[in-house]
Amino acid sequence: MAELVDPPLTTIDQPLVAMATTATELALALARGEKTRQVGLALATTPTVRQSTAPPAP
Repeated sequence: MAELVDPPLTTIDQPLVAMATTATELALALARGEKTRQVGLALATTPTVRQSTAPPAP
């Protein structure tokens, strides 16, 4: 969708499958009454730079 507008928009691709898998595992563990230490999760993202992003300043 972002590439269809003018100018094409820069976006950040997120690992949706990994996010859903981790959230499901955490929810199931909590539903079983398990204690969890996980309070956050950092997953890699990938920028897709398009024409809506200006070049770096000199």
